[in-house]
Amino acid sequence: MATQAPPLKSMPNSFQQFVVDSKLTYHCHIDLAEEEKPIAAIAYQGKFYSFFRTCANLETTEKIASRMKGGFIITQIKKGWAIWAFEF
Repeated sequence: MATQAPPLKSMPNSFQQFVVDSKLTYHCHIDLAEEEKPIAAIAYQGKFYSFFRTCANLETTEKIASRMKGGFIITQIKKGWAIWAFEF
């Protein structure tokens, strides 16, 4: 049985601005010059974000996201959280 991700209200306000409802995204693949094959991505508000990492718990998600220098968004998934990096 898959575990559900914790509710968004448990996330600090500083990270809530980066969390996007998955229903508002479009899943796709994008070609990047440095990659041999297309990689998983999402489109959100006319911008593309490549898949970066999944995390099972909120604490790990926050720790990783806080170290990211570029733009990113976070989506909630069945097994926890997914971090997506903005592609320029």
